[in-house]
Amino acid sequence: SAIATLFLCGALDLIPKLNLPIIISQGCAEELDRIMGKTHDGSPRAGLHFAWQDEKIVGIQVTEQLQAERDEYFAKQLEKIRAIAVVEPCRELSSMDEETKKPLVAIFGRHGAQSILLAKKPGRVLWSDDFVQSSIAVKEYGARVAWTELVVANLETKGLVTRKEAVAAVTTLLGYRYEVLIITPAIFVESARRAGWDKRISPFSEALAPFVNLRVTENIFAIIGGIASEAIREVADNKERAPIIR
Repeated sequence: SAIATLFLCGALDLIPKLNLPIIISQGCAEELDRIMGKTHDGSPRAGLHFAWQDEKIVGIQVTEQLQAERDEYFAKQLEKIRAIAVVEPCRELSSMDEETKKPLVAIFGRHGAQSILLAKKPGRVLWSDDFVQSSIAVKEYGARVAWTELVVANLETKGLVTRKEAVAAVTTLLGYRYEVLIITPAIFVESARRAGWDKRISPFSEALAPFVNLRVTENIFAIIGGIASEAIREVADNKERAPIIR
């Protein structure tokens, strides 16, 4: 799920900046190869595909040519991961009893199940944006977990990405309706800017959601003050600045 998240955000270039070993399971490598068009499971390549667009699910007719162009694009992007990742087989899944293995594979796929088992080894962390997968990894297998928002924050703290890059990445996550733990004033302002200051439009609607039911306390006034200060600092045009402060 972390690879899918980075692909959605156009942020695959973050991976080399970690300067850490990146391990993917054999099943994950095979799944990447399938997506990149290197292997084919026999399923139809062209036809009607469904996607989220303009706040609704729409059907898109995909031709063979368009699919080939998508394969080429996916391959170019995902090769960034395949070039630096270490592919590791997961014997633990093969040796697991069928009663335990069957539901694990049914829920997360073979690649997801392998990732959980590989991540529980000492010194490793499962990077996943799937809350259910992370919860199972922690509670049932004692793994440590991280998610993209946390990774981006860590990179910013270390000076490996700029504040602007970090804000852009997390705002994009909001736009795809990811749960974001900390909506900073900078993220709030960037969300408003991307939505044209319209509270009904994503990602501004998602940025506003946590504040809707907050009680009026000193904390809420501090939050509002922080947002107003960020708006003043980030938005030079007074006409553009006014709607978000209101």
